Amino acid sequence: MAAPRHLRRWLIIAGVGVAAVGAGLWWWQRPATVTTEPVRRGRVIEAVYATGTVEPIHRVVVKARVSDHVEAILAEEGDAVTAGQVLARIHNPLRAYALTQGKTQLTRAERQAGASSPQLAALTAQARALEAQLEFARLELGRTERLRASGAVTQQALDAARLSAVTLEAQTEAAKQGLRSARLELAAARDQLATQVDSLASEVDEREVASPITGQVLRRDVEPGEVVAVNQ
Repeated sequence: MAAPRHLRRWLIIAGVGVAAVGAGLWWWQRPATVTTEPVRRGRVIEAVYATGTVEPIHRVVVKARVSDHVEAILAEEGDAVTAGQVLARIHNPLRAYALTQGKTQLTRAERQAGASSPQLAALTAQARALEAQLEFARLELGRTERLRASGAVTQQALDAARLSAVTLEAQTEAAKQGLRSARLELAAARDQLATQVDSLASEVDEREVASPITGQVLRRDVEPGEVVAVNQ
């Protein structure tokens, strides 16, 4: 009886071993689980990570064109800016006041040099009055010459008529020349003031410091309230 039980134990152990080996072979050779996805078109990105220093292609140092206090800073380091964008403003009250005064003087000069100028109107009236007197003096001279030819008047009367005509001719020419000179002087004064106003307007416009190119602010060396010089 002991021998068969011993044999059955071995048979059971052998059966269990065969089952374990079979189970191991099945586990090893079992089909792999595969997850599938539909094919899609996309972008493949190849990234390379490294350390280094980035240098700009174009570096521009922006400087002030007028000297005074910095009123406001409108861009900070790292900000992206476009060409023409205002980066800072310079406080410039004296030039702004001078521009206002210059515009007022220019308006007055334009009125004085224009068609409605009181000064030119007075000179024109004077010249026309002298022209009328000269025309009358010439007529009187012609009449006196005829009377002298007939012996109706003396030579002294003829000389007086001639002197009057010559005098009025000189006065009329002087009045016309004065009118021309006044027009030229007033026009020159107007043009000079216009040039000054344009210059002052440019200086006032230059109180705004603008970016000459599109790019990024790398560094800012001034603070609001500081005094900057030209080209600083």
